[in-house]
Amino acid sequence: MSAPFVIVGGGLAASKAAQTLRDEGYEGDLVVVTGEPHRPYERPPLSKDYLRGDAGRGALFTVDEEWYRQNADLRVGTPATGLDTAAHRVALADGSGLDYAKLILATGSSPRALPVPGADLRGVHLLRTVEDADLLAAELKGGEGRVVIVGDGWIGMEVAASARQLGRDVTLFGMGAQPLERVLGPEMGLVFAQLHLDKGVDLHRRTEIAKIVGEDGRAVGVETTDGERVDADLVLVAVGVVPNAGLAAAAGL
Repeated sequence: MSAPFVIVGGGLAASKAAQTLRDEGYEGDLVVVTGEPHRPYERPPLSKDYLRGDAGRGALFTVDEEWYRQNADLRVGTPATGLDTAAHRVALADGSGLDYAKLILATGSSPRALPVPGADLRGVHLLRTVEDADLLAAELKGGEGRVVIVGDGWIGMEVAASARQLGRDVTLFGMGAQPLERVLGPEMGLVFAQLHLDKGVDLHRRTEIAKIVGEDGRAVGVETTDGERVDADLVLVAVGVVPNAGLAAAAGL
């Protein structure tokens, strides 16, 4: 029996790679390994439709469970922990190993933490997984106070828009002259800034956070490097991502 084609990852890239292999005529064994407890899914709706409750969890998945039953050996909740490229073998967290003929690493990225005091308080959220979105949605829909968002990229801006649609007051802090400036440029950044201002977002530009203020172990506000304090019912940190490159780096790739 020949070794399978193995895909490591639980996001859109992993899912599309598996589908494309079958669509292009690959007929060999195919294994998809993900550390998350469910089949690969799309992440963009987590900050929009799914967060607001306008779409259910089923809408996140690119293919249904039947597709995997017919086309691939899907192993959920099984993180890959090591890679031996010489032996063509992936080590898994449950102590088992998986030989491969060919391998795709689609391990994605993780949210960048905010390196300030208070970043580990309760009520401080990151958004990457569906479980992150569920926790954030529960607080958005269950509270009444101000939502503070640190970061003016896509995640921060989209969650700000969703929170306003849910009726929450929102303050958003960004370090750039305009939101989304690094990906869209200053002109389009200004357009998005005005759209959010028109919808009632309290937008702070060129502003850095010095600390997240806590009481009884929970975040209650943020303080800027200029000494301004803004109270918060919850805080979302959306200051970019770092690649999940540990597996590849350890293997010398």
